[in-house]
Amino acid sequence: MRPVMLSSFGPPALACIRSWGKQGWKPGLICIRSENESEPVSRYLSGWTTLPHKKVYTDEGIEIVAEFLEKFNAGGITAIDEKISKWINQHRDKLPQKTAVWLPDNLIIDDVLSKKRQTEVAKAVGFEVLPTYLLNLKSNISVKAEHFPLCLRPSEPGSSDFKVHIVSSQEELVRFLQSLNIPAPIIAQPFKSLPNLVIHGARTHTGATLGIQGFLVSRKFESVTLTITPIALPPDIHQKCVDFTDAFNIVGNYHFELLFDPNTKSAYFLEINTRFGGTTAKVLPCGYDEPVIALESYGVKADIRQTIKPVVVSNKQALMKYLFYALTHRLSPLDYPDEPMLIKVCKTLRGFMTYKDDVLNVSDMRGSLALYRGNLKAKLKFL
Repeated sequence: MRPVMLSSFGPPALACIRSWGKQGWKPGLICIRSENESEPVSRYLSGWTTLPHKKVYTDEGIEIVAEFLEKFNAGGITAIDEKISKWINQHRDKLPQKTAVWLPDNLIIDDVLSKKRQTEVAKAVGFEVLPTYLLNLKSNISVKAEHFPLCLRPSEPGSSDFKVHIVSSQEELVRFLQSLNIPAPIIAQPFKSLPNLVIHGARTHTGATLGIQGFLVSRKFESVTLTITPIALPPDIHQKCVDFTDAFNIVGNYHFELLFDPNTKSAYFLEINTRFGGTTAKVLPCGYDEPVIALESYGVKADIRQTIKPVVVSNKQALMKYLFYALTHRLSPLDYPDEPMLIKVCKTLRGFMTYKDDVLNVSDMRGSLALYRGNLKAKLKFL
């Protein structure tokens, strides 16, 4: 079995390479990179090639993909994000016939990418949803005063340079919208300082659900996961996830993002992504093998004995950056939770010593060092 990932060399790709390699498979990587970026390395990586950034979405780029798949004798290919997945699907006829494409159909991808549609389906299946506005300068910008501060997010991935932004008033909202130059509307919801609930799972072509598992994100930094740990899902949330993915006819792996109130046990739907993501590598040390479950959902036979471990996982580099930001008073309301400085420092230092790391792996130190070296090289470039 020779699975191939089309991706940059980051934690999700390295997690897939390691996971598939431990199955006894021979993973390959079509690495989106420039010549100045570090080369991918892992003891489990059986072959790779470079796909230059400028050749992604071009005819020459698809030729590079097809040539590698043929020479590598690839059993199948998957990709890191939706836009690249659509590109691969559009050029299926140019790829080797023997190579399976482990990706959702483009109609499904487009349907799921609509945040408006996601919100409608979430309400229909019973998820709690915060008051939601779809805003742009052409719309009537009228938000209830009690809904401020607002948390703003792009409605389409890659449509804007910002990921999350908070505004405290109608005037600030208008100014921010005026600063943007994008056609897609912005999603606006009341800001709540709460942890996230991430739910990983997969669904087959026949509608069977695989491996639904919840994870609590108790600490966030720059609006993304800083720490994650497994959590038992209430049965009603489990069923809502099944109903939601059935409504979209999702095939393959996915992860839900919800806000979670530990006191009331309320979970507010934010979004779903039908791809590998920032938590793919973090849930692997918890015993959740998303890379294998993803291929299982496309009919690949695997030897998986999944045991969820009650551990906390983070990224040591992110922890140190968080500590630096805390000490220099550069944290924002998006960095959860808001605690006294001494508690932030003590928890971060303790976490650096005790948390599992999403990249560091003693069985693949070559991969760990290569990825950390690449991250450091990228950061030094901008100093």
